[in-house]
Amino acid sequence: MKIIGFVRSKISAERKEKIEGSLSIDQKIDIKDLVKEKNPFSDEIDAIRIKYTFSVIYSKKVAKIEFEGSVLVLPEKHEMDAFMKDWDSKKIPESLRVSIFNFILSKCSLKALALEEELSLPLHMQMPKLTSQKD
Repeated sequence: MKIIGFVRSKISAERKEKIEGSLSIDQKIDIKDLVKEKNPFSDEIDAIRIKYTFSVIYSKKVAKIEFEGSVLVLPEKHEMDAFMKDWDSKKIPESLRVSIFNFILSKCSLKALALEEELSLPLHMQMPKLTSQKD
């Protein structure tokens, strides 16, 4: 499977005025739809458009960041059958789900970090830190 396209169609970010106390921050990826469509590069095999929602949700309903969009994938012939069969029960094949979710997570997390900075929100993931070495 190859990922050949990525689109964000909606970006939403909001926070309440006052944030107090400790917060928990959750991330969630929901697959909303999966549709077969014409491959823009070849007529030999169709592509699959996977529509998603990625959310960063802060406890106490103090803030929420949400993205909607789609990922265009080009599956191998045997993967196409697995996609369509599993989607009948609203699932993505386990062997392919992890790579698709990791792709969505990496694309959306970067944009979420920028929005968190703009809204003065706690970051939803740890940033790398340098430490000094002692002799």
